[in-house]
Amino acid sequence: MPVLDGIEATRIIRSKFPGTKVLVLIMHTVQIFSDRAYQAGAYNLLPKDCSKNELLRAIKDCSLGK
Repeated sequence: MPVLDGIEATRIIRSKFPGTKVLVLIMHTVQIFSDRAYQAGAYNLLPKDCSKNELLRAIKDCSLGK
């Protein structure tokens, strides 16, 4: 993202819309990135190279609050 990263975007979205569930696609699966995303308010994380089915399942789970 040219202006801010996904973690900062998540932080802004959650601060303005606290009820919004944010699903973050991450490139780096290193624990520190996961920790930062969750601290920013991410509801769930997926690697960017996840399959279509994994992404669809995560979106469905997120919408159902799982």
